[in-house]
Amino acid sequence: LYQQLLVNAQGCDSLLQLQLTIFRSDTVQRSVTLCAGESFVFGGDTLRISGNFQKNFTNQFGCDSLVQLQLQILPALVYQLQLIGSNTFCAGDSAMLQGHWSAGYKAFWYRNGQLVDSLHTLLSLKTAGVYQLRLIDTLTACTIWSDTFSIEVNPRPVAVISVVGSTQICMGSGVSLS
Repeated sequence: LYQQLLVNAQGCDSLLQLQLTIFRSDTVQRSVTLCAGESFVFGGDTLRISGNFQKNFTNQFGCDSLVQLQLQILPALVYQLQLIGSNTFCAGDSAMLQGHWSAGYKAFWYRNGQLVDSLHTLLSLKTAGVYQLRLIDTLTACTIWSDTFSIEVNPRPVAVISVVGSTQICMGSGVSLS
């Protein structure tokens, strides 16, 4: 509260009072960490790279405010997958998916969207379907999905064999099969 004693034109005392409210401007610092492939919208801009960014905004009092953003985009999870065998085989046969990834990752194998294994780096494929690997970094919780592998399992052909002619023959003779 500000007060000032003044004398008006008629020589009388006047008291001028001023209640002044000063609103503050803000400086906000924010740190955001994202997984590879993710983005962050900051002041209307979509950010996809690590760095330091700042924008001016207006706070709740109508004053200028500065927001400083430190954005860190984590590196992509690195892995290798190899199909051992063919992606098409006969019933009773199999193929394998071999995975290689860092020790800090947790792996989940899926067939047709359903979890089939989370313990092994080598998955035996005996059933037709679409297979996929999901890895989660146990430190950052970042997740990545592999490409899909389509596996076809064909039924084994049924052989029908019949004897042409007699099944009773002499020594040294032959039998025809069809």
